[in-house]
Amino acid sequence: MTRPLFVYGTLMEKGGQGGLIGHLPRRPATMRGSLWRMPAGYPALRTDAVGEVHGELVELTDEAIFRILDAYEGVDEGLYQREVRTAVVGLVRIPAWVYVMRDPEQRGGTHLPSGRWRPIGRSKV
Repeated sequence: MTRPLFVYGTLMEKGGQGGLIGHLPRRPATMRGSLWRMPAGYPALRTDAVGEVHGELVELTDEAIFRILDAYEGVDEGLYQREVRTAVVGLVRIPAWVYVMRDPEQRGGTHLPSGRWRPIGRSKV
């Protein structure tokens, strides 16, 4: 069995690309960090900040899915890194993979203090 994945933006169930992992079980979760909206319209999570990011914990059943997700997240190009961090579901702390970005503010990102991702045009963040 593989470690779960914390998703916080486009890979969430209603995030636009959730279909990539739409067949997998999910549950609401949070992770310590800060959320950013990048100029191209996608989210980024920085884990070295104080705050809380809201997302979903996805139960992956096949390690091979990470090849697809790593390509989608631009891991080989250095856009994101996949790291193990602690997600929280209710009162339970769970080690989980998450895609993080180093220095999103230096890449033109806008901090989203709510810690909740909403695509442009849906509702205010």
